[in-house]
Amino acid sequence: MKRLIVMTALLTLGVWACGDDEDDAFEGEGNRFHSGTPGVCDLPSCPAPPFGVACCTPLAQCGWDPLGLGTNCAPNPGAPLSDRVCSLDACPEPPVGIQCCTPFGLCGTDPFATGQSCFPNPPPVNIAPPEPVDAAAFITCDVDACEESELGPSCCLPDGECGVDTLGVGFCFPRPPEIDASIPQNPISTDPPNDATVDGQCPSFIGFFGPIWGCCSPFGACGTFEADQCLLPVGTPVPLSSAPDGGIPPNVIPCDPAEPFEFPAGEAEEADAPE
Repeated sequence: MKRLIVMTALLTLGVWACGDDEDDAFEGEGNRFHSGTPGVCDLPSCPAPPFGVACCTPLAQCGWDPLGLGTNCAPNPGAPLSDRVCSLDACPEPPVGIQCCTPFGLCGTDPFATGQSCFPNPPPVNIAPPEPVDAAAFITCDVDACEESELGPSCCLPDGECGVDTLGVGFCFPRPPEIDASIPQNPISTDPPNDATVDGQCPSFIGFFGPIWGCCSPFGACGTFEADQCLLPVGTPVPLSSAPDGGIPPNVIPCDPAEPFEFPAGEAEEADAPE
């Protein structure tokens, strides 16, 4: 792309330099800068260039494309930059600096008020303004009408429902569901499960939903009773044989299981054999 632009510029400069008479270089009658009306480019009315094709410049002037690729349109020789007229009195006063005129005849801003630079003003936003919003369309609630809660002050949720600010920092959370007293709830049982592994050898703990009962696994290591079975945490070392010491590491609580795990006979004899 860079090579194409450079070639186009060199060809354009070459024609301008070699042309003895600019009027003779462009055939056709009429204004060779624009097609009769400033700001309007009627391509069929543009004069034919010495080579290439006629085109319209970004400023709606007649120009020519030396390569005929449609990627560049150079103004015709001697054409003014634009038919625009920039009046400082008509330019809006910027919030910073002074108003100025850009080289293309547009109102701009000189942020340093030096008269040495002029930046174009931001482009206009060609979008229709949004329709006015009816405040009554928003769903709201009356905080004073919300029931008081022991969890915190009442507040309004985005959907218009009453909520509660449990943290007291301005964040509104939904209220917890109300419990119907007429429906019997399952109480938390404090009785140990009726299982042979829960025999009191292993410690139990208090959890969020009730006691976590300790149990003696068949491997002779303490675990917790869940889902009607004695479970050990993943990665818990277990005995490798039925040796008298159990082979349990010191970081595992040993126990005497009611139904110990049956090791293979050969492994048990090898482990029980004196050294």
